[in-house]
This record gives sequence, structure tokens and C-alpha cells, in this order.
Amino acid sequence: MASQPTTNVKNGGKLVLRTTAVAKSQKLANSGNPVSPTASVTTTATNTVTAQALASRKSAIAWAKDNDLDPDAVAEAFSSTQAVTSANSAKSTEAGRYIAIDCEMVGVGPPDHELSALARVSLVNYNGHCVLDTFVKPKERVTDWRTWVSGVSAKDMAKAMTLEEAQKKVHEIIDGKILVGHAIHNDLEALFLSHPKRDIRDTARHQPFRKIAKQKNPGLKRLAKEILGLDIQGAAHSSVEDARVTMMLYKKDKKEFEKLVAEKYGIMQKGKQKQMPKGNKKKKKKKKKQEEKSGSCATNAADIKTDESGGDDDEDDDDDDDDFDDWLA
Repeated sequence: MASQPTTNVKNGGKLVLRTTAVAKSQKLANSGNPVSPTASVTTTATNTVTAQALASRKSAIAWAKDNDLDPDAVAEAFSSTQAVTSANSAKSTEAGRYIAIDCEMVGVGPPDHELSALARVSLVNYNGHCVLDTFVKPKERVTDWRTWVSGVSAKDMAKAMTLEEAQKKVHEIIDGKILVGHAIHNDLEALFLSHPKRDIRDTARHQPFRKIAKQKNPGLKRLAKEILGLDIQGAAHSSVEDARVTMMLYKKDKKEFEKLVAEKYGIMQKGKQKQMPKGNKKKKKKKKKQEEKSGSCATNAADIKTDESGGDDDEDDDDDDDDFDDWLA
């Protein structure tokens, strides 16, 4: 059974820890890729323990140190005994700059045209503390609760928020924040929300993670195992657990995440000149070649104007996919 969510109350989440995993930093071969990521890869794992072991502060601290994460933050975030009280509620539920999101879905509509609808949404902060965790009542009639995967059942709808209530609550929390998630577009679509692309950190699309998993679209379960040495989603999913693991993945390679965002959107980095977005560089290089062929020396401002939006995302994504395919070849 998945943990029962309540708004602004921290939940345990079911997690299996590979206790003998040895996390070591390894430089990946670049094969022409300009990014040189460093990530922790699990090399051996022979024993597993239940979530109760991770709830033990001693076990959590030992695992966190092996994976270069803040031991205190991990111990507190996964402690099943920590309750939100007047003394620690501010610390436990404070949003901060970074928020990780995960949603659980159920099936609606006829079997031959079944669609997915939001049934639970969870948000955690940078340290893994639960900021929001609530069931959401679908507007359509549910035809498949998918309980074995989602952990959601009909009885959970008794105290569920409406979609509009959940949408408003989530928007209030993530507005102006760096949003972390895995295949995050699915969560945003389920909530009918949008978020600035430069403020999104998607672990499913992170090139260094794709290379480690040797997959173009690696699942969260695989990344957790390969990079953190964790076995998750053993039974029904917990959106709190998944959000926490996603945040840990981001923190594991935060430097590369931010470097790639800066390169793509031309964000100013401390001590460096403003970088031109990738899309603009390609356009100017292509234009220069065309001018050389035609003998043109156009200097009109309109001809050299750059797009401040950060370039075409689809173009960049295609290049990312090409790099990935070349690396696998």
C-alpha cells in the first residue's frame, strides 16, 4: 500500500535501499559531446532492506555519505517517525527555491479509448520534505484505478481535492521556482499547468543520465538504481517517494544541470560573459556560410538579430538525440 497523503504532512514512502552499493564517481567518455558529466554509478548490490532501514538515521546517513548527499537532509526526509509539529512545521514544509513534483494517474473513459487523469500530486522541497501531498478527484468516471501501480483506490477520494483546488495549490507553490521532475511534461499536462522551460530540470531528458542508463528515455526506477543504488517502485508507486528520488538525482548532478541550462538559454554565470544560446549560434554560423557563398557582407541589424527566447527547443532536442545516438553507436 502506498502512503496515505494529507496536505502539508510529510509521508514515509516505500523505498528499498541497496546497502552494499558502492557509489563511485566516474568520468564518462564524451565521444565528441561537449558535456563531460560525472555521476555516481552503482557497481555492486547484493542485499536489500525495507523502508524501515532507511528510516533509521544511522542507515540513512551511511547511505547518504556514499552517494555524496547531505546526510541530515536524507535522514530527516525519509524518517517515518518525524511529524509536523508547531516546532518544526516551518522547516518541514518550507518550499524554498527548488521543488520536485510527481503525480499518480488513473484510467478514465472506455477501455478501447482509455485516458489518464490526475489522482494524486506530491511536491517536495530541496531536502525532500513534503510540501504538498493530496489525492485529486477526477472529473470523469474512473474505469481503472490502476491501484497496483498508482496506489490509489476509490476510498481515497473521500478527502480528495478537486482538480481546480489542486491546480491552484500547486501553481501557488511552484510559481517562480525551479521545478524538478521526471518526464515532467506529463505531470504539468495532468494539472493543466505550464512552467517556464528555463526553470525546468527534467531527469528523464538529462543527457548525462541518458548516457549512464544507455537509454534515450530512461525510467525513474532505472536511474535510481544506476545512479543512486536504490530499488524503488517495488509495489504500488508513491508519488512522494518518486518526487524525493527525482530531487536526489537532480542534486547528484546539479552542476551539470545548471551548466546545460546556461548554455541553452544564455543565462549569465558568475565570473563569465553572457553565453549565446545554442540555437542562435547555429543560426549565425549557417548565415555566415551562406554569406560567404554569395559574397554578401550584410550588416543590416535585422539580419544579425538574435532570438532572445533561447533558440528553438525542437532543434536543440534533435541535436541532443543525435548526440545520444552517436554515443551509443
